[in-house]
Order: sequence, then structure tokens, then C-alpha cells
Amino acid sequence: MGTSVSVCRSWRVVTRFVETAPSPAPSSDAKRLPENNLRLYHDRRFLGLRPLGSRQGFAAMNLEGASARERIVRRVLTGLMVSLGAVGLGWVARQSQHSTPSLDEAIGLTAAGRLDDAEAKVRARLVADPGDGDARLLLAQIILKKPQPPSAAADPCFSPSAQMALDQLDRVRVVNPSRAVMFHLCRGDALYRMMRFDEAEAAWLRALDVDPAAPEAGWDLLRLYYIQGRNDEARRLALQLYRVEPDAHDRACLLVELLRPDARPPAPASVVKLFEPIDRHRPGEFQSGLSLGLAQTRANKVEEGIDHLRRMVQTHPDRVEAWDCLLTGLDESGQIDLMQEELVRLPTPLSDSPRLLKHRARVAQAGNRWQDAVDLYRRARTAEPYNRVVEYRLSRALRHTGLTAAALQIEERVRRRDAAILDLRSLYDRASTTPDLGARPHTELIQRIADARERMQLPDEASAWHRLVLEHDPKNEVSLAALVRLGDEGTIDRRLIK
Repeated sequence: MGTSVSVCRSWRVVTRFVETAPSPAPSSDAKRLPENNLRLYHDRRFLGLRPLGSRQGFAAMNLEGASARERIVRRVLTGLMVSLGAVGLGWVARQSQHSTPSLDEAIGLTAAGRLDDAEAKVRARLVADPGDGDARLLLAQIILKKPQPPSAAADPCFSPSAQMALDQLDRVRVVNPSRAVMFHLCRGDALYRMMRFDEAEAAWLRALDVDPAAPEAGWDLLRLYYIQGRNDEARRLALQLYRVEPDAHDRACLLVELLRPDARPPAPASVVKLFEPIDRHRPGEFQSGLSLGLAQTRANKVEEGIDHLRRMVQTHPDRVEAWDCLLTGLDESGQIDLMQEELVRLPTPLSDSPRLLKHRARVAQAGNRWQDAVDLYRRARTAEPYNRVVEYRLSRALRHTGLTAAALQIEERVRRRDAAILDLRSLYDRASTTPDLGARPHTELIQRIADARERMQLPDEASAWHRLVLEHDPKNEVSLAALVRLGDEGTIDRRLIK
């Protein structure tokens, strides 16, 4: 699915540019002259005229004491020169119009895959008008679409083409929302290619700030969040995009993307292989650095991973994400005593962070302070309702405090969740290879996915899947009943519910 999404996104970039590119300028000289006249009038070499202030120009003529006949002659000559100048301006403007390639032509060549020809057209246009922001924006996109040169493989964090694109974008002035969206999308693509992931993420988020329905930015962010293991952020983003995405197939693809971390999570060794070169060349990358440290602890490089996460905490002592990852790495490697030491070192503003409650609960559990563990795990579950580890440990703590019935309820939910994950793998494979998912009814598949997400305690996702069914079959009893059960029946006709 990743390939199909990427191809779809790349096509959208070209299509989006076609939609937002300004229409060709009118062919009428009367409409083009004012702009060109303003530019050319100050450089009279185009017209073969000397500046009015030169020694040989009209301003140097001594008009004092001239006869009336001389004044008339001069007026006639002045009028003639002005007329000739206007004719010259019009000729230059027409020649410029005819010789400057249009963006439409370059866009057509880009869509046809003739990238070298398209680049030549755009560069010719920029020679005529270096300040054409749309042309520079299109040139940056063309450069990024071209294959990477073989020399770029020597340094995975440097891309000559991406740097060329960034150089073009640095000269673009963002003057309207349409150009702003494309500017941030293109900038994010260039930064991603250079593995400057933090900056790429910021650029794509700015594109969504300008246009919440900019789907290219959403797909790029979801791809980044997947490899960095940021599943909660991916879920929030995908559901946000789902609500504004007009295309049913793309809505389904957004939901399929949320299945991937559970069905096909990236192997820790693969994450280490990806991020280790980035850490060597760009040690300031924050999210990638955290992902690398956790992946190392999970790929039998515990000491290396913990040391790396400690350096991340030292560099970013005010970031709760860094402390969370360090404490998670210590927890998963069984170093509970060190967890307690790190919790003591927490900066005061972070000491009560909801994100760290699960770690305080783990330390309380290890110290047999079961009631404290129950209280902390309950608060942690409120802060992180999708965290399976928190639920399972809460059930253990409840048993130790004698609350067996409550423990049994949670254990049943955990078993249902684990079984749903096993079912999800084959469902994900089917969904990711169904080309018209969402565009045509695939009721059985969609309802099975919705059931799996409901068993995994993901009601928002389950409701979204059921709503895909109702788009094609508004009276489907199974999906109608599910929305009522999930508390999401607000916009459906209750007369249809049996």
C-alpha cells in the first residue's frame, strides 16, 4: 500500500499545481503593457534612448530664449520620440510574450514525464522573469521528481537535487494560500529527502494549517509517524483528515494506514538501520533520535540504546517525550531501579505529566505498593486509553488489592484485543490490496475490520469504518446498530435503527 499511496500523492502534487497555477496572461497588448512598461521604462537601452538626465538628452538643452518656432519644433520632436518609445515598448512586450514559455506547457511536459524538457521551459521563463514565484515553485517540484544521481548514495543525508529545490524555494515569496500550500509541501519533500525529518514535519504541518484538506501533507506525515513509531499522533491526524477528505477511497486508505502499525509494525532492527546514519550525520534530529534509542533497546542493543536516550534527555531536559522514551527503555529492559532514579531527576514542570504516570505506577508495582499502583495506572489509562501494557498491569495490580472482578473485566478486554490483533494482519493485507476500497461496497471486509478495531478499544476508528458501509448501504442493520453501541449515532436516522 505504501507504494500506491506514494504514487497517488506524487500525482496529486502535479495536479494540484495545475489547479492553482495562475491562468495564462491575456494576449492583449493593452493588458500586458502596464506591467512590462513599468519594468522596461527604467532601462531605456531596450528602446535605444538615452536617459533624460544625460548631457545629450533633452534635459541638457538650453530652452531659455528660444523662439516660438523652435519650441514648436521641439514639441513635435518630443511627441514623435514619445510615440516611438511607446511603439518600442509594445514591440518588446509582444516579443517577450511570444518567447517566454508558459507554465501550462511545462506542467504538461512534467505530467508526461518529460522532466528535462519541462525544466528547460521553466528555466527559460525564469530568465525572462526571475521573480516568477509560480515558475520557481514548479521548477522545485520538477527537480524533486527527477531520479537521484548515483553520487547521492555516498551520503544518505545529502541530496543535491533536494538542495537545488530548496535553493529555488528560498526565492519564492508566498503571496496567497494556494501558493503557500504548495510551497510547504514541496519544502517538506525536499527536507525529507535530506533526512531533515523534524523540519519536514514542521513544513507539512504548516501546509495543513493553511489548508486542512491538503491530503499530500497528511500522507507524508503518516508515513513519517509510522517509521518513528508515533502511533497516537498518526491516529489523531488520520481521523482529522478522514473528516475533511471528500473522496471515499482516500478516506478508506486513511483508515487502512492506521491498521499498519498493529498489523505490520516495523522491525526494531530495520528502524536502527534507517536511523543510525541519520544520527551520525544529523545528531540534532529529535524524533528520529528517540526512535533510534528505543529501537536499539528492542534490538538487543540495550546498553547502547539507553546511553543514547540519556543523551537525548540531557540535550532536551524540558521535553517529556525524551523522558518517556528513556523510562520506557529502562522498563522494557527490566531496569526498574534506574527508572526510580530517573524519576527523581525529573524537572519540576514535568513531574506531574500524565505521560509519565505509567512509569510511576511501574515503580510502585515493583515496590509492592499495590494501591498506589492501582491509582496511578487508572490515571495513566485515562491519559493513554489505547495503551495495552497499562491495561494489563492495572489488572495485575487490581488482583493484588483484592478487586478480582474488576481485574477479570480488564483481562477479558486484553484477551479480546490480542485476538483482534491476530485477526487484523490478514484483514490489513486484504484491505491494502483492494483497489476500490471505499469507492465500492466491500461490506463483509469493512465490518470485520470495524469489529477488530472495536475489540481493540478504538471506537473512533470502528465508527469510521461502519460509516463507510452506510455510505453505500444506509439501511445496513449491523453498522447502524454498531454506531448506537459505539455512541456515534448522532447523524443517522433513528427510524432506521431496529
